[in-house]
Amino acid sequence: IQRGRDHGLPPYNKWRQYCGLPPAKHFKSTYGGLTNHRPDVASMLAKIYNDVDDIELYVGGVSEEHAPSSAVGPTFACIIARQFYDLKYGDRFWYEKSGIFTEGKNQISV
Repeated sequence: IQRGRDHGLPPYNKWRQYCGLPPAKHFKSTYGGLTNHRPDVASMLAKIYNDVDDIELYVGGVSEEHAPSSAVGPTFACIIARQFYDLKYGDRFWYEKSGIFTEGKNQISV
């Protein structure tokens, strides 16, 4: 939590918006609220935070229900997917980019 604060990470709701997920407007686990959280978890978050916009990314992400066959919830799944996308398409030497290797060299395996 402190590391996120030190680095100025946006709060949980901002990341949900970035990922195209609806931001929470209240602490209930019903529509418009913390829909990816169990009711007991949403209640605990309400006791800790004054406003849903104050929830840190780490706390909000870790406390989400996991997506089907996943180890993380939808917010962290989005962030992880974006990281892999950026690693692949931001690397000008990525082996699948055209012009880096010949077709024969792309087929070589170790």
